[in-house]
Formats: sequence, structure tokens, C-alpha cells
Amino acid sequence: MSKTIIIGGSFAGLSCALQAKQLYPDMEVQVFDSQETVGFIPSGMNLVLNHEVDQLEAASFISEKEVRAAGVQLYLGHQVVEVDMKAKWLRAKNLKTQVITDYPYDQLVLAMGSKQTGHLVAHLDHPAIISTKDIGSAHHALEVLEDAGHVVVVGGGQIGIEACEALVNANKQVTLIEANDSLAERYFDADFVEEIEAAIEIVGVDLRVGSKVTSVETDPLRVVLEDGDEIYADAILMGVNLFPNSSLVSDQVELNPDKTIWTSPYLETSVTDVFAVGDLVQVPYADQGRDFIALVNNAIRSGQIAAFNLKENRVKQATSLRVIGSRIFSQYVVSVAKTEHEANGTSTQPVQTITVRADYSLTDSTPVYLKLITEAETGRILGAKMRSESNILTYADTLALAIGQGLTDKELAFQDRLYYPLETVANPIIYRAALESYAQRVAK
Repeated sequence: MSKTIIIGGSFAGLSCALQAKQLYPDMEVQVFDSQETVGFIPSGMNLVLNHEVDQLEAASFISEKEVRAAGVQLYLGHQVVEVDMKAKWLRAKNLKTQVITDYPYDQLVLAMGSKQTGHLVAHLDHPAIISTKDIGSAHHALEVLEDAGHVVVVGGGQIGIEACEALVNANKQVTLIEANDSLAERYFDADFVEEIEAAIEIVGVDLRVGSKVTSVETDPLRVVLEDGDEIYADAILMGVNLFPNSSLVSDQVELNPDKTIWTSPYLETSVTDVFAVGDLVQVPYADQGRDFIALVNNAIRSGQIAAFNLKENRVKQATSLRVIGSRIFSQYVVSVAKTEHEANGTSTQPVQTITVRADYSLTDSTPVYLKLITEAETGRILGAKMRSESNILTYADTLALAIGQGLTDKELAFQDRLYYPLETVANPIIYRAALESYAQRVAK
């Protein structure tokens, strides 16, 4: 009977463990994690502040009981301190007893995820500089926030924006700082986030876009901006600078320049029988090569794919379309694949965009906006962006499937779909946008 050890018990590690037990029932699968809980959702602090869960322990995508019931052996509160890939064993410390034990393996899966660091705070050890990546950090953050009146959030991407909303809901004075000229610039063009930024400002958030933080000072606690402005705070939440947590094995496996672990298309590292998944690896992105994209959906898929490849190469690493969905104050947003700006910078053809508006449903006139980005000549869909005050998150999967399959606007426009009287609209917004995009191309 072979044994697979997985270092890391978050989305990637657990997805791999559960899939491995399903594929190879006789395989011994062990998961090591330094935390005492399993399956913590990194945005768990937000769920508590938004009163969506009562406590951080409930912010979990799976329970310890469910994992053990699947036959996975969990070593929680165990920190892996050394790995010997030539001899195929690792050394782990029980953080409660301080006892150190060696564990042999046949296959090893590295799933240590990512960590928040960076030049701004790497040298600082201040209790009021908080993050929420793991349950321990989130517990500390909630304690700090109890007495904090003004919180500065550094980073206007998905992490920072969602934290900003939770802090407002907790009656905190909030300043949100983003170095780029608009929020969530990696996912949305500036014209598409104007309503989002307005929704943030209308609830009293001091929004600073195009403002670069040059330093974080601690006596008193404040951030210093490039223009010389200083913003004082009771707490600073860092929503930036995720880096792969690869230092444990950096001297044994080949690394990429960004410190992710190099893998084959089957997620095997430069060492035979050692695999890497989740935020430790680069993923193929659209038609732009490989990139570090720290998203839960990428972590889950990579863990599952690695499980299929533990005994033989079966499944190649899937391409990422950088699919995200979120609720930002009054706005739901969806992003799949490229922005218009990104497409213009990478496509070998001219780019065409079209934005359409439609009612949410037959009984809900809330407007829904969809921006479709295509190649002007072929109509191949390069990206799609949506926003509405009604829940549009389920549209993301349909858009991802269309873009992932390389569909053109013409092919999507005339794709078969369900119509049921009084329940569905005759021309849903996704197909309508594709139809208008195709019509615009042929009318030229």
C-alpha cells in the first residue's frame, strides 16, 4: 500500500486528499497542517463581521469530521520543519507537545499555499498591522478591530475591497488605498468600476485610488503616501502582496523567478514523485503563457488534477480564465478572462467591445450590464465583465465555459438554450451580447 503525504490543509491540499482517496481507496493519505482547524475560508473574518457566520470556526468549506470520514488522516497542529526528498521522508513538530517525528512517504504533494508579505511590512512586528489569510491571523485581527475606530486597508483588489465592506458593516471608519488608477484593475477596466467606486464612497469610505504607499510607520501607526500625505490609523489591514510559501523546499526543487515551484504540465516538480499545487504554482493563463494567480478555483482544480497524476500522467494542468465573482456593497460583479486594456496589449488582432443592458428577470427590472470583449475579425471571445445590484454570480460559469472552449460571438449567439414561458427571458443577456457583438462586426 502506497502512502501520499500532503503538506497543507487548505483548498488545494484537501481537494487533492479527497480526490486521491476516491481514486485509490487503498492508498494511505496524510495531510499535515500547522493550524488546529481544517478548511478555513481566507475571507472568514469578513463573514463574521458581516454576521454571515457566528464565529471563525464556522467559516469553513469542509469539516474535520467530513475529511476523516473520507479516510484521510489529519495531522493538525503539526508543523513540517524539514523534508528530505531523496530519502522520501519529512519531519514534523507537534506544536502542542513539541515532539518531532519523521514520516516516510511514496508521493509528496506540496500545498503550503501563499503568504502575505512585502517590503512595506516585512520588517515590522506591530500587532495592529493585520491580515486574515489563516484562522490564527483572523482571530488576532478580530481582537484588534474590537478597539479600532479607523482602519486603513492597503490594496484595492478583491481582498481589500471585500474587507472594506465588512469593516463598514462593523461601523469602522475606513480608508481604502489603491496604487493603480482604479480599483480591481487586474479584473475590470476603469469604465466598468465607476459604479463600484461610487457605491464604496457613498457609504463614507475614504477612497484613495492612484495613491502609492511608500512606507508604514508604527510610532504612531500610519501609512505614508508617495505624495507625502500621512494617514493615521488604529489598525492597518494588508490586502496586497501574496507570495508563494515555497521556502520550506526552495533548496530541493526548481523554482521560477517569482518563487513559485516549477512543475511539469502534470504538476510534478523537478523531483520525481513530488507534486506542487495551489498558490505554489504558476497556471496557464488564457493565451499569455503562465502566471501566478492566487484564486480558490485554481487551487481546487490543481489539487484534483495532481491526485489523478499521482501514479501516472493522466490530466494536464488546466488553463485559468481568472474567474472571480464578488458582492461589493450594492454591486455584484463578475469577471472572466481579459479586460479590454489587457486584450489590447496582448492580442495580435484589433479588439472590439460591446456593453449591453438588460433587466435581471421578467419580474425584476434591476439592470444588468455585460461587457463582452472579442477579437474584431474572428469574434473569438477574450473576456467578459458583468455588474448588477441583483445576484449575477451564476453567469460566471457559462461565460467561463464559452471562453474556455474558444467560442466566437457568433457561436455563442446561436447556442441552444432553455426557454420556458413566464420563467425565462427569450433572449438572455449573455446571448444577446454575443448577438449584438456579431451584428456589429458584420455590419462594418
